[in-house]
Amino acid sequence: MECSAFGIKRKDKRADKNDGAVWVLNDDCSTIFSEAYEKQREDVIMDRGRDCLFFGTAPGEKDGAKVIFDGAYKVETEEFITGEYHMEMSSMGMECTGYSPFEIEFLKPLSEKDYAKLEKTMQKELEKARKTRDEHRKQIDEYLEKTDGGKALGGRNGQN
Repeated sequence: MECSAFGIKRKDKRADKNDGAVWVLNDDCSTIFSEAYEKQREDVIMDRGRDCLFFGTAPGEKDGAKVIFDGAYKVETEEFITGEYHMEMSSMGMECTGYSPFEIEFLKPLSEKDYAKLEKTMQKELEKARKTRDEHRKQIDEYLEKTDGGKALGGRNGQN
């Protein structure tokens, strides 16, 4: 992460392990929804783009700071996902940008029993995530236009 004020730069290469689930909710794989079990982490909705890539833009505002997370997942196998996130934040004249590549490895698959228990909750959370995205549509569209389709994994240009 780099910020314009005071030349702030930060690199963190520690492994980050947390529990969560990535759900492909539609038979045609048109939507991926990532749900973080830990409350302080963000839920992320991804829509299918080109070459089996999934893109998502999570906007928000916290304590007056506007934030955009621009991410992409590439589903390598049922147990392995790679991708990257880009972040832009602005507050009180300070601009920050961040970048993080990531790998998600599923060490313990979700059982059919757990899936059945969580399915209704996941659908409700997906609807909340879609509502949040719709409420910030202008912010998202401005970001995508400014970045020519987003930064993550080459942007959304040329998608199917």
